[in-house]
Amino acid sequence: MAILILPIGLVLGWFIRPPRRAAVATIAVGIGALVVLVILALTGTEVSPLEAAVLVIGTPLAAFIAFRVARWRKARITSR
Repeated sequence: MAILILPIGLVLGWFIRPPRRAAVATIAVGIGALVVLVILALTGTEVSPLEAAVLVIGTPLAAFIAFRVARWRKARITSR
């Protein structure tokens, strides 16, 4: 489930125009998912440590992807 952070970053980069806002939105989604995992772990639900690791490593990567895609779209629109 945590691997979905990468496509989420791509989609947010595509639809959110300012690159910085796209990256911040992606980070917010990643941190929100990590908080949910922590809450689930504290309530006794079994949570995969691999899932948390993917979120920790994948969120900055997804934010970078969102930033680059949004910047590319912005440059493409302004060059027309």
